[in-house]
Amino acid sequence: MKFIKSTGSSFLKKVKEAAPLVIETRQAYIDLESSFEPASIATWTTLAEQWESGASQQPNPYRNPFESEGKEAFLAGVRHKLAAEAAAQEAAGAASGAVRDDMHVTELIAGGLQLEEPRSESKRVPC
Repeated sequence: MKFIKSTGSSFLKKVKEAAPLVIETRQAYIDLESSFEPASIATWTTLAEQWESGASQQPNPYRNPFESEGKEAFLAGVRHKLAAEAAAQEAAGAASGAVRDDMHVTELIAGGLQLEEPRSESKRVPC
């Protein structure tokens, strides 16, 4: 009987704690959504709904809108920018860029990015 009596007050306490978080999260969503063009949101929503509708089919005939399509281009851009910054610093005499005698700092960072990529892919939850 004690459990039943305390359930109501416990539930009320949890609702009072959660209500402000719901409002805060909703406002964050509204702010985020307002930063995009309505056409972009409509296109993405259509893609997501198509992908969800094909979930029962193997393989899913629709592309996953949650997966990045430009990862390779992103990594290439990062490598290019790092190399340009390192060249500018070395030309100015600001830094030698060597982590060790045979490895440049940009090689170290690029290697780290390559190691991180399969690790992040293995954490994805299959849908």
